[in-house]
Amino acid sequence: MAPIPQINEVCKVSIGGFDYTYWTEMEFERAIGPVLSTCWLTTAELSSINPAAGFSNIQLMVGRKAQVSLAGQIVITGTIDVRQVVYDGQAHYVKIRIASNTGGLVASTTDHRIDGQGGQFLNQPFSQIATVIGNNVGVNIITSDPSNIPFERVSVQPGQMRSDFLNTLAVQRNLYPVDNPYGELTYSQMGLDGSGLSLVEGENIFSARVTLRNDFLVEKVDYQGAGPGTDPANGSTVSQVEATAYNSAYTGGPRPYVVMSEHTTTVAEAQLRANAEMAHIALTAVEAEITVQGWLCSDGKIWERKLGKNINLISPMILPVGSQGCTLGIQAVKHIQSNEKGTITILTLVLPNAIGGGILNYNPGTGAGLIPGSDNILPPTFNPTP
Repeated sequence: MAPIPQINEVCKVSIGGFDYTYWTEMEFERAIGPVLSTCWLTTAELSSINPAAGFSNIQLMVGRKAQVSLAGQIVITGTIDVRQVVYDGQAHYVKIRIASNTGGLVASTTDHRIDGQGGQFLNQPFSQIATVIGNNVGVNIITSDPSNIPFERVSVQPGQMRSDFLNTLAVQRNLYPVDNPYGELTYSQMGLDGSGLSLVEGENIFSARVTLRNDFLVEKVDYQGAGPGTDPANGSTVSQVEATAYNSAYTGGPRPYVVMSEHTTTVAEAQLRANAEMAHIALTAVEAEITVQGWLCSDGKIWERKLGKNINLISPMILPVGSQGCTLGIQAVKHIQSNEKGTITILTLVLPNAIGGGILNYNPGTGAGLIPGSDNILPPTFNPTP
């Protein structure tokens, strides 16, 4: 039986000064990692319950600017970029996709003629480089980079997708992308703050699926590279730059894991890159898909507003880690509404470490390393000794 929809949980799409709410199906998704969020909507345009049906046939066209709100809270500012039409003797169905304004980053390539000085960025931090790359396709990029370490030299590779170019640099600063409801792209470290919420078996969990694995886990990640040599800076301190990120809870056999530097690097840069590699490994360790009824949290905000925050999961049936439960980070949120599924939200939860909140410290084989109890307990910070 599908969850019962709430009367105030309405999807509204604003296009050209008109608001549309007559949707037979709606699916919105935002996740940390992809630079683009989307919302798929289906409407029966010739239905007698839709008084603006005929006119909407014109309005719901590819290229129209649109904004989507769920339960009165904006989730996407963007453009209709896909339109599918199916009709027969009984009805006329239209399915559209509204994509965030960040779409220009996945649909265009870098260009040395406009990106940087002759295709190069010299001694600039990620935030400055990202601003230029985004502005050249009309995308505002907001960066929160705790390190603010400038790149000595970055060269644009003509033909590389802009999103790939940015993500290649972001991983070297342990930063994670996600777009926001207003069509901007943000890069930051998440999984650091608690949401103040809990998911509890028998209370607000409608259904759940959890996967634990340790087939890709390693004890440590060794990052090796070389720094820029100068007259005052030379020898092994420059030619042999190394950093290590540890998973102190790993108890398996030897698994050497070496990452070679993509460019000249300092020790601080190498450590950020090693941390990011360990975070990537952490994505494989825990994945929980939790379905809850409706779109709204207990504080009245839609679940999308909790993306990137930590939440306490208490479910002895699916995650036997004790009655206190454990803390996981919200990596993706999917809001759905349809006659078949009702109004639901699917949350994808991962280790907080996997979205920037510290270094991996978990081994599913032993259950060690999960953060117990309250979502205010933050992940362990980097420790230079195993």
